[in-house]
Amino acid sequence: MGFFRICTSTFFGLGAAVGLLLLFGEREYIVPASGQSLSLPCAFAFWTLAVIFWAVDHGESNT
Repeated sequence: MGFFRICTSTFFGLGAAVGLLLLFGEREYIVPASGQSLSLPCAFAFWTLAVIFWAVDHGESNT
């Protein structure tokens, strides 16, 4: 396993873990100007990054 694959696997794991923590965490991150929470949008962003890194790691041309 090369350095690139190790990095993408690590970033996939971190993105998925942070997304889960934000999604199911008890703490709400409220924006003072709007009064809305950032937990759900940030969890979505980290899950999107995790999917991108998973796709990079499991591409078809892994030679």
